[in-house]
Amino acid sequence: MEGDSRDSGIKAVGQIKWGAHLCQFYKDKAALLELLCAYFIAGLESNEFCMWVTPAHTTVEEAKGLMRKHLSGFDEYLEKGQMMVISHLDWYKKGGSFELKRVLDGWLEIYSREIEGRGYAGMRVSGDTSWLCEDEWKGFDEYERVLQGSVAGYRLLVLCTYSLDHIGAKELLDVVASHDFVLIERGGGWEFAESPGKRRLMEGLEAAKEELESKYRERTSELFEANLRLTNEIGERARTEESLRESLTERKTMEEALRKSEASLIAAQRLARIVSWEWDLRTDKEAFSDEVYTLLGISKEGAGIIDCLKRFIYPGDLDAVSAAVRSAVEGLGPFIAEYRIIRQDGRIREVRSEGELSIDPKTGAPAGITGFTQDVTEWKRLQEENERIRERHLNAQRTELIGKLAGGIAHEFNNIMSSIKLNSELALSEPDERAKREFLEDIRSASGQAENLTRQLLIFSSNEPAHFALHDINGAVREAVSMLRSLLPENIEIRTDLEDGTWPVFADRLHIEQILLNLALNARDAMPDGGRLSIKTRNTVVTSDNRDGLVAGRYLSLLVSDTGTGMNAEVMKRAFEPFFTTKGGKGMGLGLAVVKRIVGEHKGEIRASSEPFKGASFEVFLPAMNRPAAQAKETAGLGNGERILIVEDEERLRKVVALVLRKSGYKVFESRSAAEALGVFRREGGKVDLVFTDVILEDKSGIELADELSRRGGAPKVLFTSGYMDIKDGWPEAEGRKLKLLTKPYEVTELLAAVKEILRA
Repeated sequence: MEGDSRDSGIKAVGQIKWGAHLCQFYKDKAALLELLCAYFIAGLESNEFCMWVTPAHTTVEEAKGLMRKHLSGFDEYLEKGQMMVISHLDWYKKGGSFELKRVLDGWLEIYSREIEGRGYAGMRVSGDTSWLCEDEWKGFDEYERVLQGSVAGYRLLVLCTYSLDHIGAKELLDVVASHDFVLIERGGGWEFAESPGKRRLMEGLEAAKEELESKYRERTSELFEANLRLTNEIGERARTEESLRESLTERKTMEEALRKSEASLIAAQRLARIVSWEWDLRTDKEAFSDEVYTLLGISKEGAGIIDCLKRFIYPGDLDAVSAAVRSAVEGLGPFIAEYRIIRQDGRIREVRSEGELSIDPKTGAPAGITGFTQDVTEWKRLQEENERIRERHLNAQRTELIGKLAGGIAHEFNNIMSSIKLNSELALSEPDERAKREFLEDIRSASGQAENLTRQLLIFSSNEPAHFALHDINGAVREAVSMLRSLLPENIEIRTDLEDGTWPVFADRLHIEQILLNLALNARDAMPDGGRLSIKTRNTVVTSDNRDGLVAGRYLSLLVSDTGTGMNAEVMKRAFEPFFTTKGGKGMGLGLAVVKRIVGEHKGEIRASSEPFKGASFEVFLPAMNRPAAQAKETAGLGNGERILIVEDEERLRKVVALVLRKSGYKVFESRSAAEALGVFRREGGKVDLVFTDVILEDKSGIELADELSRRGGAPKVLFTSGYMDIKDGWPEAEGRKLKLLTKPYEVTELLAAVKEILRA
């Protein structure tokens, strides 16, 4: 094969040598065709034969049209036969299904005809995998691996293209492992990298075969020692007949031991599928144990003596094996190689060989290599099966967890919704305004419970966005206590002991209030007959890294304790476990798990202490800051006719938000989708002061809507809202752009304050 470099035509790749096997991952059709046209144009202009197997989403005529657009004189190349464009159905799935051997033979047939027959400088091909389905992946992956080992011996460039919409994480790793180079689109351009080699098998095999190899070495050593003793005995017999007679009994014993040793070694090799061998470098002769016939699928009686394993090695792996041999002979380390062999029946097996070099004591030159070869095909299959079993087990665990969570949520929400529905019916039928207000207050309280449950679930699943700022924890405690007095029964006394001048904490205010709420509600359930709930704050200095895992520094200590029933040691061990509860059907077991997660997100620690009938105490340590906390935001005021566009697909919520804003002095326009909002924006000539939009809409995200309005020449201020935020919504990226978010559910005062803040910014 010629070793000269070729112009790939791809800017990110540049020059590349014959025999390269590349894969390209693309996002869309335009990205694929842009790169492929450049790739083929470079080949045509370098007098190479080019063959394009078109993707499932591009017809042969479309592909030809694209080439005509980018290369003048393209039809001349087609006419003289230098360019071939063929459908994937006529190449990969000819006859209705994919066949590895037929496709490989097809490449070689065209190569022989065009390169050797017509004298082209080389051949470059490309095929796309968008036609593949899941059932065909295993066979196609084997085809890619065979192709990877075959192209190195030809004046050939192969570019395999994969759509990111049609390939999963496991398949992507398979593709990278079976190609020399990888092309992937990133940041508007193409990145090119060499694929990493696989090294993990070596460690797995060594661990799996450690005991067997130890026995093998012991047996081999015994065999060599027995042969040496036998040789010495034969020498003694030649010198004297008397010595021979004296040693005859010993010789028979040794021969019996040798036969037993050989039988044990043969049995061990058969069980482990190991072939032992010796290679005399001086005569270039090889000798193998009988297991070689099983490995190669050859009959011992019909095959005679196997004198060379080299001709059974897969062609694409031969260079790597030869390099490993050269390294061992040059004294750079033991001979270790992993490669494929082709059995007599055509099946491909994966093997691993190891050997040690011996030196001729007279000349000091390499004398030979003694080693073993093991069939590891089944071992690899078992490894893959174990991985599949592990994945199924994890999926089963996830399903069980989801079922448990769904049941708990349904139970809690059914209770809340029953309360809301009954109080709503009573309020509608009650003529007395004072009594009606009591029903409405119960509805408001139940709504608060639903809000709290939703927030706990989102915090527990890491989907509730945290908004960190400097806060005075004493202020958060005072607000929480005001709320707790309406939630706790009258027979529970609330005491606070808040130290003056406490250090500010960089925290999420709502999450801190959630900690207090969860601990207080747990305390309430532990005091069914009444008691005392105490909340204390203190500045705390840790001078060394030895206090319950806290590193040295300044902390704000928040201590919540009760005089309830307490917990025993076994319950204490599991107190922070998700879904663990001692309340029977009264709780989901998320309260303390959520508290622990919030404390962890704030880089703090929580410690619990309790004894049966002596109450319980929970102390939270939050890292304290040196600078003062920010001043409270200005209370929301009324509007002055500012024009606000509401984009919300939930009609009931949209109507009530519009009502609140209209009553507060704003002119309001309503839209249920991004498309409808764009229509309102055009109709009003872009005269909108604020867009208040949900992040998740039925046709596109609110962030995309804001960007579209900006591109169209309008740049209104935007306030986003959502009740569920995670990485799929793109919110982490949006936070870096300083976009404002009002988290659902929100109160009237919170809505008006957020609107006023955005309009004044």
